[in-house]
Amino acid sequence: MKNVRVGLILALILLFGLGAADGISQVRGMAFLPPLLENVLTGLFFLAAAGLMVIAWKAKDRAAMGRLRTWSGLVLGISVGMLFVLWGLVLASPSPQVMNAVICVLAIVSTPMTCCTVMFIPILGWSLTFVVSWYLTRKIPRQFVELKD
Repeated sequence: MKNVRVGLILALILLFGLGAADGISQVRGMAFLPPLLENVLTGLFFLAAAGLMVIAWKAKDRAAMGRLRTWSGLVLGISVGMLFVLWGLVLASPSPQVMNAVICVLAIVSTPMTCCTVMFIPILGWSLTFVVSWYLTRKIPRQFVELKD
């Protein structure tokens, strides 16, 4: 089970890196992956996250489930915050380099949202990951550690 967990974590890292590279290349106007592969990448990313959630649930690993919850919550929160920053910058009309830098940061933070042709799917994926991991974390009993004197 540990090997599967490590494999899923490595797959998430690889898919996250590919998604970030594709998002940045889209911001720069270059095509990195065809649309079908972008959608497949997004699906595989959330399947790997769901696999980690299943492994954490079966192992009753509250900490691992909490890490998934925190990660997905941070992605959603920082993405919304970056959108507000971007909105403020549009009103302030900064230089194109500043706008490109902020958009690149948003593309990295919100991976794989920027590399999917249907924006609803990754938002739903991150939201479901957050809600389901939060719910399952509450269902896993806390383990009390006895302190020895």
